[in-house]
Amino acid sequence: MIQERVTIDIKPEVQRIFEEHHDEVVEAMVLASKNGIPIASFLNKPEKNESFGALTATIFGASDVIFTSFDKTTPDMVEIVSDDTILLLKGIGKSAVLAIMGVSSEKSLLRSIMDSVSAKIEESISFN
Repeated sequence: MIQERVTIDIKPEVQRIFEEHHDEVVEAMVLASKNGIPIASFLNKPEKNESFGALTATIFGASDVIFTSFDKTTPDMVEIVSDDTILLLKGIGKSAVLAIMGVSSEKSLLRSIMDSVSAKIEESISFN
């Protein structure tokens, strides 16, 4: 129940942050709970919202399990790259995952967007 209340409160603020940081090289941005429930998103294909949130949270969670099994600290960021696309995943607080997908040739710009968006979400009164 508390998770739902937090999700509802933070959504407009995160949507605003996404809109402020959207760039033409970004195809998708989503903030999802670590169990895969989308909190807020900005996607070129909105019909993919739930599956994108769930799958990115699963990938980030799997990376955490892999690192932990080797007695390593939780990864700060997970990066998946294809010829034309890059997917960046970052844990936000204890209970959320931020995912940004875009043009792989713009990796530096996407990392900068990830840093800025994640910092603004973490500074958010609603998120804390």
